[in-house]
Amino acid sequence: MMLTPLDFWQSMSEQAFTWNRDLIAHRQIGDECVLIPIAREAGNLNSFFPLNPTAALIWERAVAGQTNRAIATELADTYDVDAEQALLDTDALLDELVALNALQSAPL
Repeated sequence: MMLTPLDFWQSMSEQAFTWNRDLIAHRQIGDECVLIPIAREAGNLNSFFPLNPTAALIWERAVAGQTNRAIATELADTYDVDAEQALLDTDALLDELVALNALQSAPL
């Protein structure tokens, strides 16, 4: 059975996140947003993680307390993309940021 866009949207859980400030630093260097591990728990201390403009927008909104759905809605509106795809892409990046210990889940 194929889900309608509304069914898909409702099936995805809404999540909020907090920034692990003790593990990851965030720096704006020119036009680039960069995440820098500052503790061993955050991964390789000799590396950094540049974010493209879309990823930087997701990061900034997540650390400001917006939920994945709110971020995806903004992406869909800003970049004129399908809401379903925006949510899938948003969740994929947020999952990567959690895996890096840059973000952690927060209560809604």
